[in-house]
Amino acid sequence: MNSLLKNKAGSHFDLLIVFSLCLAGFLVFFPVLQCGFVNFDDNRYIYENRDILHADKDAVVNFFSRCYVGLYLPLTMLSFALDFTLWRLSPAGFHAMNLFLHLCNVMLVFTILKRLLKDRRPAFFVCLLFAVHPVQVEVVAWVSQRKTLLSSFFILLSFLLYARSYESGEEGRRFYRFSLLCYMLSLLSKPAYVFYPFILIFYDYCFLKKTWRSALSGKTLFFLFSLMSGGITWYCHQSSGALYFYREGSFFKNAAVSLASLGLYARILIFPVRLSVIYELPREGHFFISFALGFILLVSGAFFAAAGLREKKESVFYLAWVFFIIVPVSGLLLPLSTVANDRYLYLPSVAFFVIFLQPLFTMRRPISRLKKFYMAGAGTALLLFYMFSAHSRIRIWENTEVLWIDTIAKTRLTHLPFLSLGHFYLEKGNLSAAEKHLDKALEKAPENIDTLITLSMLFFQKKDYASSMDYLKKAHAVEPTNADILNRMGIISAHQGRKDDSLLYFFQAIQNRPDYFDPYFNTAVVFFEQGEKEKAEDFFVLALHAGKDSSMIMQEHIDRYERMRQIELADFLESILQKNR
Repeated sequence: MNSLLKNKAGSHFDLLIVFSLCLAGFLVFFPVLQCGFVNFDDNRYIYENRDILHADKDAVVNFFSRCYVGLYLPLTMLSFALDFTLWRLSPAGFHAMNLFLHLCNVMLVFTILKRLLKDRRPAFFVCLLFAVHPVQVEVVAWVSQRKTLLSSFFILLSFLLYARSYESGEEGRRFYRFSLLCYMLSLLSKPAYVFYPFILIFYDYCFLKKTWRSALSGKTLFFLFSLMSGGITWYCHQSSGALYFYREGSFFKNAAVSLASLGLYARILIFPVRLSVIYELPREGHFFISFALGFILLVSGAFFAAAGLREKKESVFYLAWVFFIIVPVSGLLLPLSTVANDRYLYLPSVAFFVIFLQPLFTMRRPISRLKKFYMAGAGTALLLFYMFSAHSRIRIWENTEVLWIDTIAKTRLTHLPFLSLGHFYLEKGNLSAAEKHLDKALEKAPENIDTLITLSMLFFQKKDYASSMDYLKKAHAVEPTNADILNRMGIISAHQGRKDDSLLYFFQAIQNRPDYFDPYFNTAVVFFEQGEKEKAEDFFVLALHAGKDSSMIMQEHIDRYERMRQIELADFLESILQKNR
């Protein structure tokens, strides 16, 4: 009877702890509800994505058959479609879902840590740091990071179910199957945890005291899902041009950068100042310091692991937790264009905090009251600093302009913030500010295709077609087979009255990319304007068969021509669309 009462009291106390953790996370992050979308992937995932704006059965098929921004994440896209159905394009609804998922992850992290650490105190403090740390702002406040939150939710649930699968016979096997299902759902949300099966192996070895051979058993399907997801991710990255072999010129330089990024991660977890969307670690003056810190962490981690395998195996598990999540995004196995990102620390931060805080909770020597008072004061001050820093950093995600102005203030070499801010001003019609920032982007990356195309768009809006064409010619010199560049060159030629030249550019674009809707459509428009309606109809039909979304795009053009009072062309397109449905 007494044990039953203790269990009930313990459960009620756990609920109180979870509530307090979620309340702390909510108080820190609730300002995200006032943030908007930013033109940093939010546009491609949500407000410019036809599959989201016209969510239907075809869109659902597309979610499971397409890569988005170089990744395969059908469940994340489904969650965006659900948000759009509920909130339309109100950013507050999307941000509310992100915050809700973060708080769910806080609950799961506490539940897992209480099981692993077998003590509520360290579990509470570690989870509190996870809930409010400034490094989590990027994941919670950036709508596009729904993929990280959703994937982390399923991976935490998978691990919790796997840990419970050893508790009883048939019920344990059911937990195991659900754990496997959650892992699959995690990979379908974002392929971030492809090395998760190795974490399970270390859990079996370190906590369940299995041999390495027995720890490997039961992981076949986990590894199968991991390999399939890795293959799809490789394909998506390669097709989107996100792979760089190697980003710093060679494997050894890339390894040095990855090691330095490890030092950067340690620094921003302990002392999170000057957090940025973009880090320029390879060329900063403090590169050697970051590299040295990363090297020290690697060597000490290896020494700690070797000692732990002999004495305290549980400690090695947390090193494996960090290692097997960070390695896929370190640029070693899958070279990427990024150096380091706050979002990559979302779950690794938990194990990092355990490693650094656990010694405080396992001290055998008695501590005087004065020392306890000083330690409590220092811990409280550090926690308040983290909470205040996180709360303040959320404003960076208020809108696109604020985000990129902050990033520009913290970067010196990369063109991306100048390009993104210039594009933002171009969309707002502030052409002078757009030109200023785009020129700066071009200065930092003279052959960047996106910058050259955006500058061409700017001068096109100014109706300076000659300058617009000059920038496209520079882009064409860099990528002669780029169909988008050729298509834009055709559009400008048509506006200059050079119809024959425009058709040549459109034909080249079609030849280089036969499934590209725009050059077929633009060719048809040129023929229509010349009075050659039979040829125009032929190319409009070809445009309709150029891709899955062609009918939807055609309808958008019909609506646009009706608004522009080009009724003859709108009716012509409507008749073709009706014939070919």
